[in-house]
Amino acid sequence: MTPADVTLIALAHAAGAADRSWNDWTASDECQTAINAHEGPRGRLVRECEKAYAEGRREHLRKLWTACWTTAPVDYDTFGTESVADAGAYLGKALREVLIDPQHLTYQRDRYGSGLHGSWLEDPRVEEARYQKEVAERRALQDERDAKRAAGLAWLAGLDDAELGRVSGGGRDSELDTFGIGWTHVRAEEKRRAQLRLETKRAEEWARCRPLIPDGCVLVDDGFEGGHSSEGGFAYRLPRRDACVYYGVHVGDIDQDAARSYVGHTKRPSLGSVADVAYQLGNGRLRVAAPGDVPPQKVLDRIGHDRLREIRRVETHGRVVWVGRPIFANEALVLDEKGRIVRAKAILAAVAGAT
Repeated sequence: MTPADVTLIALAHAAGAADRSWNDWTASDECQTAINAHEGPRGRLVRECEKAYAEGRREHLRKLWTACWTTAPVDYDTFGTESVADAGAYLGKALREVLIDPQHLTYQRDRYGSGLHGSWLEDPRVEEARYQKEVAERRALQDERDAKRAAGLAWLAGLDDAELGRVSGGGRDSELDTFGIGWTHVRAEEKRRAQLRLETKRAEEWARCRPLIPDGCVLVDDGFEGGHSSEGGFAYRLPRRDACVYYGVHVGDIDQDAARSYVGHTKRPSLGSVADVAYQLGNGRLRVAAPGDVPPQKVLDRIGHDRLREIRRVETHGRVVWVGRPIFANEALVLDEKGRIVRAKAILAAVAGAT
């Protein structure tokens, strides 16, 4: 390419930058003189001039029109639009840079949007890179804060109760500020310790109470005849309490909590909580008995639990019978193990003789 060709290409660039029409410039004397002086094929020179003219025109339009990036194909471009170049790919779609006349900007962007194509007034890849940088900076800052806070929480957890009380009382505010923690974290640590103490106490109470109530045992309330007491300088009457036997005792375990777990038996779903029953076992109101140490349930239900102390067990003629007189009855009942009335004369005579 000769110096004259280079000069012609520069003139084409200048013509585009001056917003001179292509036809007007190509018809000018300077262009025609340079073309005629060119030796050889003119196709390459014309293509270079067209390229330089387009670059110059884009430089001119950049000063007046608005740059826009879109993933829409070139077929979406209408009046007042100049395609600059392919800008690569974005989100898996080809990205183009275009220049749009400001008075047609809204219309053209809406046209791109009508085909579900994006349009941006800034290169979206630059915007994405800036956003990712901001996200990384925020994440790094947050990680730093989290690390400082974690160190502060570990510091709080390592304090004994007295030192934690000083922190709660406002005596170590500067250290809280150093770790970036506040009163919410102090209260949370106090709550955590209170919960831990509660859980420890609950576990100890369960370990103490649960072994006192074996599954399948019989609980016996021997009753109380009543009386009077003058404790504390006051005299008051103690009411009578009838005897009662609870068969088929079992524990309903609720989170191994003695206050919430319950003690059931065959007659009622709940005799009380495990803690309540353990307390009554401790003060002697209840006692644990093996099933063979008390009359069978059907016997006691027929004669009456309140007659527990008067019921006798008699072995005769190879059988075991139970003898007791229900309240308001004229005579005693002789019952077998299943609570049925025994009418055999020999057994009745033996029971009468034993009496």
